[in-house]
Amino acid sequence: LKTPQRPFVAIVGGAKIETKLPVIENLAKVADWVIVGGELPIEIAKGNISYPANVLVARLEPHQKEIDHSSIVQTIELVKRAKTVVWNGPLGVFEEGHETASKAVANAIISSGAFSVVGGGETTQMLAGFNLLSKFSFVSSGGGAMLQFLAGSELPGLMALE
Repeated sequence: LKTPQRPFVAIVGGAKIETKLPVIENLAKVADWVIVGGELPIEIAKGNISYPANVLVARLEPHQKEIDHSSIVQTIELVKRAKTVVWNGPLGVFEEGHETASKAVANAIISSGAFSVVGGGETTQMLAGFNLLSKFSFVSSGGGAMLQFLAGSELPGLMALE
């Protein structure tokens, strides 16, 4: 997060705006682009939350279970140019079969050749189901710890290593 290769694209999906809001706010300070998907756009609209111009809140399909086609295309275009990508949280309710966006973005990240970090329990479960997990540069299995780190919190285990 301190010296990423640029362009740096962060993707934040899933749900639970209360845990993702600090992540989005912190990443907006360091990433060139932060793309917000999953169920988060619904919660952002309800809370009337605004972000800087480098935060792109995806539009959802009418069923509101996955980001829409234009948001997928926009995300893929940004990822294609990225040198660093950090991803936490699916872009659709993959457990219910809404996996088109997540699968397309995963393949775009892999094809981009960018240094890629993915994490979070649902994200890693989804990518393992697609048989793509091993194609990312780094996989974090500590979802909550990854969110704390991305939000800018100090982690005691990392502090002990310094």
